[in-house]
Amino acid sequence: MEIVRVNKVKKVYQMGELSFTALCGVDLVVRTGEFLALAGPSGSGKTTLLNLIGCLDHPTTGEIFLEEESIANLSPDQLADLRKKKLGFIFQSFNLIPVLTAFENVEYPLIINKVKPAERRKRVSKILSEVGLGDKLTNFPHQLSGGQQQRVSIARALVHQPALVLADEPTANLDSQTGQEIVSLMQQLNQDQGVSFIFATHDQRIIERAARVVNLVDGKIA
Repeated sequence: MEIVRVNKVKKVYQMGELSFTALCGVDLVVRTGEFLALAGPSGSGKTTLLNLIGCLDHPTTGEIFLEEESIANLSPDQLADLRKKKLGFIFQSFNLIPVLTAFENVEYPLIINKVKPAERRKRVSKILSEVGLGDKLTNFPHQLSGGQQQRVSIARALVHQPALVLADEPTANLDSQTGQEIVSLMQQLNQDQGVSFIFATHDQRIIERAARVVNLVDGKIA
């Protein structure tokens, strides 16, 4: 089954009288349960493509389907609802809320999705244990290492049981050993839970472990 289909997507950024074409008619199909890496140098278009698939931006031309539903004509509220329910995001800079504990950071998507408190406690405790932070529930981000913060970020991305997780350079701010551990963790979660992962990365550790690598060069799939 397809989880993502990208049809002839082009993205042009307009800067005054100048324009920059970030993507040039890209076609891509991602199947449910894939562990896929979008690879390429800076400026190749991989983050742009990730943002378009994540409904954070709109293509200039072309169409994107999530679980066989076109997102082209969805309203801003419908897109926000789709992101809340079907997508998880992992960022290079962790993007944790500094005044919330690890538990509260992971709980936040469930509060937005109006999950009942008892179910929230159960799911948050379970996912934090699965990422190896069962003893860090009450720690704030500043009390955690970079690798631990990224584990919280991964738990937050998965706690609402999304169909697809989008990760933008998730190991870029981590040392080599911690980066390897994070890649192994995400791969294990992919295998155990069947969640689809798409990475935008130039990290060889992720590229070597990906089930499929899509190389982007100058906005085109090479």
